[in-house]
Amino acid sequence: MLNVTIVFNGRILSKKNNQTTIPKGNKRIIVPSAKYNLWEKDAIEDALYGIEPITWKRFKCEMILFAPDLANADLSNKWEGLADSMVKAGIVPDDNWWLMSEVHLKFGGLDRENPRAVVKIWKLSDVLPGDVEKAIAQVKTAKKKATA
Repeated sequence: MLNVTIVFNGRILSKKNNQTTIPKGNKRIIVPSAKYNLWEKDAIEDALYGIEPITWKRFKCEMILFAPDLANADLSNKWEGLADSMVKAGIVPDDNWWLMSEVHLKFGGLDRENPRAVVKIWKLSDVLPGDVEKAIAQVKTAKKKATA
């Protein structure tokens, strides 16, 4: 059953291709560009406003990208930025594989009039396959010991 659909309108920027470096101490770090930060702010306000946070233990996502032109683009780069934006907005708790267990990326074609990315999110069973539940518990225990 389909649970949530989110539409990001307009050209979807790639976070990976919109980076800059800034000095931090005696080294330089890579951060998203001002252009990307503005795009992300607008995307969060426009697409994610009013969307209830997802509290499921596991879910799968599908992104269908409709491009504004014939420029080459990388679907996975587009997805990474959208997933990070959904985490930043608090729509999904995290985009790690324990929670976001499946991701499907599709190119929907050219749509000069209405470029967009449609993200569909479905709830999956809370039961994790195999020994994954045990592995998660071990990681949590190790983290607690490390911070104690």
